[in-house]
Amino acid sequence: MFAAIRSGGQSGVDRAALDCAIKHGIAVCGFTPAGGWAEDIDDLTKHYPTLTKTPSSDPNVRTTLNVVYSDFTLIISDNDSPGTLLTAQLCQLLDKPCLIVPSDVDRSVIVTWLRSLKTPMDLNVAGDRQSESPGIYGRTKDLLDQVFTTISES
Repeated sequence: MFAAIRSGGQSGVDRAALDCAIKHGIAVCGFTPAGGWAEDIDDLTKHYPTLTKTPSSDPNVRTTLNVVYSDFTLIISDNDSPGTLLTAQLCQLLDKPCLIVPSDVDRSVIVTWLRSLKTPMDLNVAGDRQSESPGIYGRTKDLLDQVFTTISES
């Protein structure tokens, strides 16, 4: 179903998506700000070598490129952070299908949406940073693990 899971690698939802995809044998890719920084790691590409550093340190450039180069975007958010809102706005502007859900959503909502889309897909997964939503990494990793397991079993 997935060509790749795309993410910017920021702590929280982005990182959970990368880690869960790797666990399930799904290719990962995405853009990071110049230098590969995240709020808790200086260079993400040392941990995730398939991520690409943008020429800009502005995280909005990373966000934009990840939406542009993906087929669809899944946003997992428990608050309305500026980056999450930008991702949703870009999806709307570029007419890219996007699903926005809280981290406690039932996995069937995401599975049903994914099954309705063309495959193989390059899925951008975005959402809250760990500092904006404490615990979102773990909740997202558990959720995506259930989603990827359900999809692989069908």
